[in-house]
Amino acid sequence: MLSTPGEGSRFWADLPLAAAAQRSVEAPSRFAPVDALQGARILLVEDHPVNTLVAEATLAHWGALVVTAGNGELAVRAVAEASTRGEPFDAVLMDLQMPVLGGIDATIAIRREHGALALPVIALTADALVAQCENALRHGMNDISKPIDPERLVRVLAHWVRRSRAARR
Repeated sequence: MLSTPGEGSRFWADLPLAAAAQRSVEAPSRFAPVDALQGARILLVEDHPVNTLVAEATLAHWGALVVTAGNGELAVRAVAEASTRGEPFDAVLMDLQMPVLGGIDATIAIRREHGALALPVIALTADALVAQCENALRHGMNDISKPIDPERLVRVLAHWVRRSRAARR
């Protein structure tokens, strides 16, 4: 220990530990499912500008084509317009808590207007309670990415994009 009044102290310890056994571990491919997202049309529904920028950049990095909507009402409109143009989305990433129309209510409207489960809707939330997650699933959301973790998100999104594309063939 070294200590100087008025400046602080420095502590250290030497621990007599045995060296760890060396194992050969192959590092997993962090984002193997990213191939499924090449050219995928994703609707990102998020009202927080910083979250939108981060998510949009991440999705674009994975090769997705991203359209954004700042609330659930705009999301419902975007889904309808994309369908009318014959360019449907492969998946929707939907924040749960938004102004104007929340994520669950927007999902209900999308399901009512565009079929039961034709378009995957994945809830994005950092702090949902179990009851809130169950409610989202009960009202038509396909999956929940909680907490928001890029490695999990890319797997979940790739799974639903593959299913969405297969269903349209």
